[in-house]
Amino acid sequence: MIQQLEEHVHTIFTPYLHVTAAQELQEELLQNLKEKYNDYKQQGLNDKEAYDFTINSIGEVSELVESIHDHINEAKQNGSVNIPDEIAPNSRFHSTTLRNENFTSMDLEGTTFSHSDLTDSTFTSSDLENCTFENVNFTSSSFVSSDLQNVVFKDCIFNSVNFTSCDLDSVIIDGGTFNQVTFNSCCFDNTKFHHVILNNVQFNDSDVNDIELEGVSVDKITYDFLSDANVNLSKVTLKSI
Repeated sequence: MIQQLEEHVHTIFTPYLHVTAAQELQEELLQNLKEKYNDYKQQGLNDKEAYDFTINSIGEVSELVESIHDHINEAKQNGSVNIPDEIAPNSRFHSTTLRNENFTSMDLEGTTFSHSDLTDSTFTSSDLENCTFENVNFTSSSFVSSDLQNVVFKDCIFNSVNFTSCDLDSVIIDGGTFNQVTFNSCCFDNTKFHHVILNNVQFNDSDVNDIELEGVSVDKITYDFLSDANVNLSKVTLKSI
């Protein structure tokens, strides 16, 4: 039951493991719960009864954790807090503002960012394999020499974004807009663009033959480039001027 307690508390705090204050709160809460569990056991309750009473005693911890999260977001917007050098594998960031953040040589594999603002952020020599980005704003951000294999981008905004020497094999891009985006020397193998809008998107020194485009709307500049590269455009719509 102690292991179940640990797993339960870990689940509560998983979205906030990047926040030092939340980590400290998790450790303190877990220690208190273990003591309560042992107290209930000494009172004669069986394992399940002691566990249930202990869990019910937690209360609305989420409100406290959310207040910590809001405080961190506000501090980040003011430029007074930086993301840590290490992030726990498979971390989750929800409704997080990380503007002008520098992700350099970071292992972010399996991390999920949802409904977040990553404007002006830079990902350099970082492992983003198997990450999920949903409803994320990447305006004026850049990806350099980073591994994006098997990444999923869902309904994201890419305005004035640059990808240089990145591996985008098996990436799935579902929904969202790409405006004035440049891919320089990038790898595309089984990369899927589904139901996205491409406006003035350039693929420089990149092999785009294996890109899959479905339900995609493109401007003439992008259309002409993809056509010259012999990309299958049968499921692409050319936007009217």
